[in-house]
Amino acid sequence: MDLAISSQTYGGACVIAVVIAAVLFRSQPPRVTARFRPLPDEAAQEFYLAAVEAEVESRKSAAGRFQGSVWSQDDEVHNREARFLGTYGRTHRLSTASLVDALDRGMHEHWPTPGVAPPDQKVRPCRPRLTY
Repeated sequence: MDLAISSQTYGGACVIAVVIAAVLFRSQPPRVTARFRPLPDEAAQEFYLAAVEAEVESRKSAAGRFQGSVWSQDDEVHNREARFLGTYGRTHRLSTASLVDALDRGMHEHWPTPGVAPPDQKVRPCRPRLTY
């Protein structure tokens, strides 16, 4: 039995190994982008006021659309919130993470809001309807 490897076989194996290494190297997941930067207080408070004011209108609209179903109203409000975050972020070139952070800071630090627009921090109980 001749265990010697021909130079042609060895060269072919090296080429295959290099190709596999290149494919594996290029298939690495992209690096995580830089962490979000919290908004400056003034910009965060401006966004917070806009979001709280939008919530009042969203809740009124949802109450009209889903009378008697508080859970569905809440779903509608949060759907509108998500769209508001996306639109505001695109138009002001801000990341969603920085906007969510601004909302969180505003609620935790009890930033002032218009008198008619206190943010609703309640969690609605889940009481599914028996019939649909």
